[in-house]
Amino acid sequence: MIGQTGQRLTALAAGALWALAVVILPGALGLPYLPAPVALPGALVAPGLVLAAMMLARWIGCGGERLAAALTETVGQMVLALALWPFVAMTQGGWLAILLGASLALTRLLAWVAPGSVLRGLAFAASLLPTLFAALWAVGRWAL
Repeated sequence: MIGQTGQRLTALAAGALWALAVVILPGALGLPYLPAPVALPGALVAPGLVLAAMMLARWIGCGGERLAAALTETVGQMVLALALWPFVAMTQGGWLAILLGASLALTRLLAWVAPGSVLRGLAFAASLLPTLFAALWAVGRWAL
């Protein structure tokens, strides 16, 4: 059986594959440039609604420790999104920001409802790494 470190590395690798797919998809589809001011409000709606649902569930006393952990991680990742997505959207187009928002919402929901630590680890990696990969790619494109 694979140990805890192996499980975390597996989740990290799967999250990295997810992140690559998210970051590459808009370019692979040939989507036109979408300006950041148009895209960013839409990109933040889905993860904002997931965050609101988590906050409401926590307020009414549902979810326990798993919800508390998912809520804390979600707040942190929303702050990261607010810091990095505008730059990503300006350098790579707004479609990537919209896809990052959909990905964040989906993976944070998974983190909230996932029954085991392996799925929660995957959800964490798959929600954090797309933002990091997109930001690093944006810095690379901007610098060159």
